Amino acid sequence: MNALYETIPVEFDCARCASGDKGAELLRRFDALRPLQTFVLVTREEPTSLLQRLQEAFDAWGAGDSASAKAAFALFAHGLRRHIGVEEALLFPEYERRNGTASDSGATAALRTEHRQILALVAAIELGIRNDVLPVPLLRTHLRDVLRAHNRNEEDTLYPVTDGLIEPAECDVLLRGIQLFHEVGRDGASSCQRVEIK
Repeated sequence: MNALYETIPVEFDCARCASGDKGAELLRRFDALRPLQTFVLVTREEPTSLLQRLQEAFDAWGAGDSASAKAAFALFAHGLRRHIGVEEALLFPEYERRNGTASDSGATAALRTEHRQILALVAAIELGIRNDVLPVPLLRTHLRDVLRAHNRNEEDTLYPVTDGLIEPAECDVLLRGIQLFHEVGRDGASSCQRVEIK
């Protein structure tokens, strides 16, 4: 089956963009992506953590800077969606296979349900930041509470059980798959990070 859209990667090298234009240009190029197209970000800086992006988004929104809030929350939402994608594509199936459970029952079924709730809240917050039609502070509180409970569920069940079921050599294979899901690799000559977003 052929892809409906071409998948030629779009590369954005932060070093080639004026410092004041980086954020706007990055988002412009990202928004212009076609379905199935890959976006490669080349940067000399360490990626900012998801939670810091989330805080930046809400700080900007609280200060009335909706453009900055939208940009910061878009980065947080993208990172969170990638995290969920890694878990559902790689970690959950491995847990189910090794633990002998079905995807529609047990711990991973509950975690998938929480993922759907998290993704719905993220989408609602994006809408609220974009056009101020939803109660963003209330949604933020709800997202924080759901994420807190979800993280406990993962750390109490999924992660320790998976660690106990997988041999050290197999862990390396799984971790490499997770790394490749997030990052294309590094350009040793320029020591730039190349992050692939699909």
